[in-house]
Amino acid sequence: MVGLVLSGAGATLVPPKGLASQPYSPDCHPLVDPGFAGKCVVATGALGTVAGIVEEETATGHSPSGSPHSAGNTGMQERDLVWHRQGARWVLALRRLFPANTGLPSLLWADDVARNGDFDLVFVTPTDRAGFGNELDLVAGNARVSLYRYLGQGFAVVPTAGGIVTYVPGWTEENGPFSAYDQVLIGDSGGSWRVYSEQYVPLAAALDQHRGAFWDRRAVPAS
Repeated sequence: MVGLVLSGAGATLVPPKGLASQPYSPDCHPLVDPGFAGKCVVATGALGTVAGIVEEETATGHSPSGSPHSAGNTGMQERDLVWHRQGARWVLALRRLFPANTGLPSLLWADDVARNGDFDLVFVTPTDRAGFGNELDLVAGNARVSLYRYLGQGFAVVPTAGGIVTYVPGWTEENGPFSAYDQVLIGDSGGSWRVYSEQYVPLAAALDQHRGAFWDRRAVPAS
């Protein structure tokens, strides 16, 4: 696996079926849909500017005219959205729908993961275990998922120098299932993400690095 070039293939953030846009504003909070409560953050880099939204339904009703979402929604749900700035407009680029929210919303940050001055959106979908994640997605300024990683109740850490280290629960032949974490160091290589190293590390050693589903002291959390 070392040397493998990674991409956004497999991500559950996908383009919407219809077109939707709103007037551009540097404040991303107007992008939260009526009837939803949400948090947002803006990320800007050489490839453009994107706004990430994580919103949860607060009331049942029909979506307003022009909304990118279907009408007549009932029950609690969560939507993860990516809006892409195109001139004087925000254009909806990616969306993900959780029809029945379990109470743990997705996590969202803006972060210069590669330490090259470009900020990406970082989404981490939750598990039923607080502080651990199921899926990690990096969305670049062109509104494309540049990196998708399955975490499976694991977590991710950004080293001081940049890149990302993912920890996914695994097993060894000697000790059996759930006895170790698969530790993978991923770095930026000419604008692509590449695996630089992979090893199994003991459970205790991996958990010594755990500070939440995603951790980087420079990350800007959505609010």
